[in-house]
Amino acid sequence: MSLESVFPKCPICGQSSGYVVSGVFRSYVQCRYCRAKWKLSFYQGRLAGLMLHELPRNGQALWRVPDLNAPLYAMLGREYSVDSWSRLGLVSGVDWEYMVRCVPSAVASAAIMGKGEKTLACWRGSRSVSQPTTVSGQVYYRAVDVGGALLLTNRRLLWLEQHVTTRRSGFLSTTTETSWLVRFEIPLDGIKGITGSSGDSQSWASPSEVHVVDGRGEHRFKLYYAFGEVFKPAVEAAVGLRQDEVERERRLDKVQVLLDFSFLRKYMEDGGMVVQNLKCPECGASVRFPDAGSQSVCDHCGASIYANDVFKKIKDLIG
Repeated sequence: MSLESVFPKCPICGQSSGYVVSGVFRSYVQCRYCRAKWKLSFYQGRLAGLMLHELPRNGQALWRVPDLNAPLYAMLGREYSVDSWSRLGLVSGVDWEYMVRCVPSAVASAAIMGKGEKTLACWRGSRSVSQPTTVSGQVYYRAVDVGGALLLTNRRLLWLEQHVTTRRSGFLSTTTETSWLVRFEIPLDGIKGITGSSGDSQSWASPSEVHVVDGRGEHRFKLYYAFGEVFKPAVEAAVGLRQDEVERERRLDKVQVLLDFSFLRKYMEDGGMVVQNLKCPECGASVRFPDAGSQSVCDHCGASIYANDVFKKIKDLIG
C-alpha cells in the first residue's frame, strides 16, 4: 500500500506533488513539496501509523495541531494513527502560546523587559566565545562553549549565561543554585542572517548549530530543539511582529499632526481610559476635557493645552 493511496495530498502542506520513497524496506516517504518525512508502520499489510521523522521546511513545523494543543514539531519522533494524520488540520501561524509556556520562568524573570516587550520563546544550549590563553608569554584565543539560554522576545534576542554556585549546607551536604545573567542582545531589526542545521527524530534531542549574523558579526550557538526548520522561522516571525510594531508607531506619529480632542477622546476610550478633566501643565489646575478642537485654554492661568501634547503622554500608557 502506497502513501499516495491513503494521502493523495500531503497531510501537512496539502500539496499533491507526490512522495519520495527511501529506506532498506522502503519504509520512509518524503513529501516532494514541504520535505516532511515519515516512517511508515504496517499491520497485516495495511498502513497502521506514521511517525514524523523530519520536519517540513516551509515553516509549518511551528503551526498548531488542534488535537495536541501544541505545534507540529511536538509530533516529531512519535507514531500517530492514519486517522490522526487525516484530521491534522494545522492552524496557520506560529503557535506562540505553546512556545511561551515552554520558557523557563527563571530565565524569563532574569531579563528586564521594556514597555510593550514580551517573551516569545527560549532555547537552552551554549554559545561559542573566544577566551584568551597565555602560553610562553604569547596570548592566544581559543573557542569555548559557555552554557546558557537564548531568549526570543518581540524586540530582541537575549543571550543569558548560566551560573551554577555550590554552597555547603551542612557538614557533609552541599546545595547548588542556578542564576542567569544577560550577557548581550541582538535587536531583531539588526539581524542580517540566520543559518541552522537540520536533523531528524533521532537527533532532535541533540544540540543544533545555529548562527546569527548582525552588524557586529557572527554569533554561534549550539541549541537544543532548534533545528533550522524551527529556529529560523520563529525568529523571522518575531522580526515580522517587530516590523508591524514599528509601522504602527510610525502611523501614530503621523496622526499627531492632525490630532484634535475628539479623536483623542475616542483613542483613549478604545484603550480603556475615561478622562473627564486635564491638568494644566503650567499651574496644575483642573481643565475640562474639550469635546473638539486641537487646543484648549486654562481658565486659571490662560496657558494653552494642545491635543498633541496630551497624546504623547498617554500613548505609552495605552501602548
